[in-house]
Amino acid sequence: VGFFTDHLKLQAPKVALVHLDVASGKEYSGYVEAAVSARGGTVKSLPIKVVAADAPPQVLEIVNMKPDFVAIHGVHTTSVLVMKAMQQ
Repeated sequence: VGFFTDHLKLQAPKVALVHLDVASGKEYSGYVEAAVSARGGTVKSLPIKVVAADAPPQVLEIVNMKPDFVAIHGVHTTSVLVMKAMQQ
C-alpha cells in the first residue's frame, strides 16, 4: 500500500481488495485496511471463494468503484481469474 500510495502520489487512496475467503485472506484484508486507513483512504473488501471458477461479481464491483489500485491476495489462480474477468 505504501509503495503504490507514494508512487502514485495519492493523498487518500481508494483501494479494491480481492482476497480469498479464508483465514489468511481475512488477515491480509486487516493489514491492507489498516495501512490504507493510516493514509486516510478507503478499502472495499471483495472476498472470493477458494474454489471459484471465475470472478465477474468482484470485477463488476471493482469497475463500479473506480479504485486507485487493486490489491489481490491468493494463489496465482486468484489473480488470473480477476484478470480474465477484467478482459471480458
